[in-house]
Amino acid sequence: MMCDEIFEHGKNTDLGNLLGIQPRVAPRDFASAENFAAMVEQYFKTAHDREWINGKTIAVLPEYIGTWLVASNEKRRLYAAETKKKALLHLLLNHWWAVLIGGHWLRGIINKDGPKGWENRLTASAFHIKAKSMAKTYDETFSSLAKKYECTIVAGSIILPSPKIENGRLVPGKRKLNNVSVVYGPDGLPYPDIVRKCNPTKKEAGYTAAAPENELPVFGTPAGKLGVLICSDSWWPKTYEVLCRKECEIIASPCLVKPAGFFGQKWPGYTPGPGPKGVDQKDVGSITEGAAWLKYALAGRMASHGGRQGLHVYLRGALWDIGTDGDMTHVNKGTTKPTVLKDAEIANFWI
Repeated sequence: MMCDEIFEHGKNTDLGNLLGIQPRVAPRDFASAENFAAMVEQYFKTAHDREWINGKTIAVLPEYIGTWLVASNEKRRLYAAETKKKALLHLLLNHWWAVLIGGHWLRGIINKDGPKGWENRLTASAFHIKAKSMAKTYDETFSSLAKKYECTIVAGSIILPSPKIENGRLVPGKRKLNNVSVVYGPDGLPYPDIVRKCNPTKKEAGYTAAAPENELPVFGTPAGKLGVLICSDSWWPKTYEVLCRKECEIIASPCLVKPAGFFGQKWPGYTPGPGPKGVDQKDVGSITEGAAWLKYALAGRMASHGGRQGLHVYLRGALWDIGTDGDMTHVNKGTTKPTVLKDAEIANFWI
């Protein structure tokens, strides 16, 4: 498969590069480990053929790139379902015995801090049931690509129960679900620290746990000290303060925004709650969602909170009835304006 929209910015000065990858995905891309690996690698091959990958490359993939592996190895009708809810129903029916025995759907009733509402409980059940296979495919895919292309990979994100790195492998636990990102080095090994999302969206908060902002790690890569802010975490000043204290130089931000066309709509305001400090409530309903991201996320926050390079990437495509949106955005403190790409699948930014 060819990548339709490819961009390059700057010149190679041997300081490294940020490689943004925004795959256009469909349900069948997650039907098997082979499908997933082939879908992701086509982008690395395209970048490699253009000589955009070297030992100082940091490749950044979008939020939830691994989350949809929850749909792997299921019956054909799941991938042909008209809506995400119907696909989830097919998955749960395929694993009805595990749903009952595992009792994950009961946790919201028994435990005060468990998922609330039937949809959240059943969604949590699906992630618990598929956790081992999801972690294995995600880990093997990105470990293999990092080693093959000898680069650093910020592997988007994946939802798993209390995951950890054990003996050089990503291993799921059995407790609360987290939206996490794993960073792989050029040797193919994951860094020991896992990035856990600190500020889940209202929807995510129904079944995933928030992590403490003070625990955000910084990774020593060949291109410099790297921090990762998963999607909405890039809106909160404290996350930048934490990374700045740890002398972070480069910020990667894997994102997912939906539905399709949302960036062009009027900004409805931050949810849940009033939002991060510094948000002007007069902007609610008067600027677009895309403008709000430029003002209150990476491009607006880096100016006063440290970091010299930053990159937002977004998951694109259509997953059942879910459309996606988002403009890849690169921030360089040495320039006055961020670079915004509306239709990029791959973009290379020389540091």
